[in-house]
Amino acid sequence: MIRLDLSYFYGLSLQLAPLRTLAAGQPLSAAWVDLFTAQNALHVAYNNAVMAGSLRASQVAARTLYDAIGQLIEKNASENVSQFEAANLASALDRLESVLRGELGVMDAYLVTDKAPFATLTLVSGGEALFPPDVLTKVPEAAEDLRSAGKCLAFELSTACGFHTMRALEAVLRRYWEHATNNKPHPKQRNMGVYLRLMEQYGCGTAVVRATLAQIKDLHRNGINHPDSVLDVEQAKTLLGIARSAASAMLKELPEPTPKAPAVLDGG
Repeated sequence: MIRLDLSYFYGLSLQLAPLRTLAAGQPLSAAWVDLFTAQNALHVAYNNAVMAGSLRASQVAARTLYDAIGQLIEKNASENVSQFEAANLASALDRLESVLRGELGVMDAYLVTDKAPFATLTLVSGGEALFPPDVLTKVPEAAEDLRSAGKCLAFELSTACGFHTMRALEAVLRRYWEHATNNKPHPKQRNMGVYLRLMEQYGCGTAVVRATLAQIKDLHRNGINHPDSVLDVEQAKTLLGIARSAASAMLKELPEPTPKAPAVLDGG
């Protein structure tokens, strides 16, 4: 997935537009910069690894215009543009604009709306911000699921968002278990219900953490595991909010990781 700069195609049209002013009898020297600019713009657009794969229908028309420009560039700058060359260039430009307009008209481009209170850019490019900042240092393994949860919410894949949110929360819970139980072995079944039951049994973990996790387990986690369960956007946002609250309570108790000592190099 790549974020598009919508001004790109407007800029491309501006770089090609001066070709319209090229007239028969005009000295090539007067159009030299415009010709080079247009040819370079075509080269960038149709040789870019991403754009080239998306602009398939207009590839031939772009190559035809590119070659028509190249024929003029190869001439001596002191020569004038012939009537045939001017007509050939205008025809190639007309053809490219027609095909490209049609291609862009059916291109799969979508406007992703904000899912208040989350900004689209945060969801798509910085989902780790859905949990408190110290999750990255204390539970770095949760980051990938948080990024996936953000993207899923942005594109309204709400049930998938809930799934990744729970995975991220469970990653925090596993670290919290190690801290709260002084590194007791993890249970064989590493699900939220088992962790909660054992924390109650051992009398570890704060009441706030246990109560919040119990609410998530009973009202949200068990439902998501059911194959018939489907979340909508508002439910996914609600789940994110309560999961963040639970993660925040656990992260506050987790110590900052001890920095690794720098490697000592042999002096030999």
